Amino acid sequence: MMKSKLALSLGAAILGTASAGLISPTPAAAAGYEHFEQVTCWNMKYTHTSWTGSCSVPFGHARAVAECADGKIRKGAWTGRGSWKFGMSCGKSRMGGMNVEARSK
Repeated sequence: MMKSKLALSLGAAILGTASAGLISPTPAAAAGYEHFEQVTCWNMKYTHTSWTGSCSVPFGHARAVAECADGKIRKGAWTGRGSWKFGMSCGKSRMGGMNVEARSK
């Protein structure tokens, strides 16, 4: 059951990977499904400036990350266990990569 919290706004959102580097969408992501360490996301959607997806965080915390063409790396707030709507926007700047950052505690 999806929690009714929307973690998407123009300047901030939720998810990322503790070990680092941002990635570009993979063929699986293009099909609407992606796995990031302990987080699984589905219904993935991408635009030139943002991404969104429904994500399951089975343990720990996670947040959204977007690498923007203007050189900024935008990171959302950490969220805990559960199913969440994740996403991140680069505003008017083009998105160069996206990721989900996770931590076990």
